[in-house]
Amino acid sequence: MSASAAAARGLARELAEAPFPEFERLLVLARERREIAAGNLWGSAQALVLALLSERAQGPWVVVVASDGEAESFVDDLESLGVAATWLPARDPHGAKGAGQADLDLVRGRLQVAQRIGGPPERRPRLVVASMLALLQPLPSPGDLERDFLGLQTGQKLDAEALLERLVTSGYARQPLAERPGEVSLRGEILDVYSFAAELPLRIELFGDEIESLRTFDPLDQRSVETLKQVQLCLATDSGGVEDGDGVLFSSLAAPTATFVRVEPLRIEDKTGGLRIQSPAHAQMLLEFGRALERHRRIDLQSLPAKDVNFDARSVQSLAVGMREAPRVLRETTADGTRAIVLCQNEAEEHRFRALLAESGGVEDGDGVLFSSLAAPTATFVRVEP
Repeated sequence: MSASAAAARGLARELAEAPFPEFERLLVLARERREIAAGNLWGSAQALVLALLSERAQGPWVVVVASDGEAESFVDDLESLGVAATWLPARDPHGAKGAGQADLDLVRGRLQVAQRIGGPPERRPRLVVASMLALLQPLPSPGDLERDFLGLQTGQKLDAEALLERLVTSGYARQPLAERPGEVSLRGEILDVYSFAAELPLRIELFGDEIESLRTFDPLDQRSVETLKQVQLCLATDSGGVEDGDGVLFSSLAAPTATFVRVEPLRIEDKTGGLRIQSPAHAQMLLEFGRALERHRRIDLQSLPAKDVNFDARSVQSLAVGMREAPRVLRETTADGTRAIVLCQNEAEEHRFRALLAESGGVEDGDGVLFSSLAAPTATFVRVEP
């Protein structure tokens, strides 16, 4: 973990242990109820509250947002707070039909998440962020993934032609060179496999029917990256889209103790309405997802006021002051004993801002970026952006 990430993680832990009435009430309700809504949370204040929850309450956590763009932004916000988050992308953000329409890098990301969920407990993601579309598109089941793993080691006998046929039948494309995920190439006694789930393709060099060497290689220049004695090769392919897919919903893979967190539920409902009318298959998947959701604890985080808990969070614009005014505002803010935590984007900005604060005092500097300010009884956050 980098120094800035460690500092951000420490900040989240410190805040999670601080007296924070709204958060404490949310924590109590999360233990007592199956459904809770928290409001007046602007921008990254939503990520901050979830970061605090992840420090104090049992996981795992599944964060639901309206779009893949929002999912990536939410992951960035969590990571700026030192919280490890896993993005489950939609195979194609526009929901196109057919394996040929999928983004292969996104398919790889989905398969890697599915592998981690079905793997040993220490590798399972504690916090997953996904769009509604990503949650409706099927993933391979743990049983399918287990069947699609092939163990290889040097000295092992291998029927290259049989493996090639298996791969092509399951959806791999035979090419002169394996340069993209989902491609396979057989040239003499060299079999290259670029697994959908792998970061790099694998080169299997044979002597007759015996594996002589195993190595990953760079698909751009075909040069070797790492030599291996043995490897577990995942042969799983794209599970398809909502209408033509074959697999299971992510919600069926989530742990029974998982809490589903909807960020901006009105936006999610608007997106859901658009998905519902796309096809009968979309409508059916939404019904199944809704039933699965009923079995889990649910928390809504929204910018509008909510029925259960409302925080005193405000947008960056409402709290903005110029750099010339910042020292005066900080002095006034800290005059009553309030602690101000200043978050700078990099060391250069920190050094420049320290010079401006030479006479203000009472300011604790932290690394990282917080994209909105949350006024809490124990601290005031200040974003520095010259």
